[in-house]
Amino acid sequence: MVYVDIDPIVLAHGHALLADNPNTTVITADMTRPEQVLSHPDTRRLIDFTRPLAVLLFSIPHCIPDDEAVRRTIHTPMARAVPGSFLAISHVVADDTATAERVTRTITEFGMPWKTRTPGQVAAWLTDLEAIEPGLVDIDTWRPDPTQPPLSDVAPALASYVGRSRATKRAYEYGGVLRKP
Repeated sequence: MVYVDIDPIVLAHGHALLADNPNTTVITADMTRPEQVLSHPDTRRLIDFTRPLAVLLFSIPHCIPDDEAVRRTIHTPMARAVPGSFLAISHVVADDTATAERVTRTITEFGMPWKTRTPGQVAAWLTDLEAIEPGLVDIDTWRPDPTQPPLSDVAPALASYVGRSRATKRAYEYGGVLRKP
């Protein structure tokens, strides 16, 4: 497993947690420059590109405002991966462009690089991969576990907020698992 980040605090914490694990590492690299990630000595040491592998991009693409950089981040490692490899991805989306633009403005006003897209925009990047059931969906509905115990009660001061995001959902996390044919 190779974790990738550019945040020094995340990297320091990751190195401390994984120091004794020879099969996992954290590297300093920019995901939007996937050749930098793929050519890193630790990536070459740990990842065998002659065997099926998985690329995990959870809550990453919406933090990359440039569409071409997102495509490159997704497609470069998947192009090197052999058939039978997987991509697991999630991305904050809104069902229409106007809402996506409003959500993007709101988040970027806080200084975060961000771009909310529509499900169609995200799906368009993935047409060369086969979606695994249930496909690309709101991740709240992706294979819910009927045996999961209920969540603990929340503090009374927060109780009025429980479920509120579902009732006023403007954007949601969209994703799934896809297989390279």
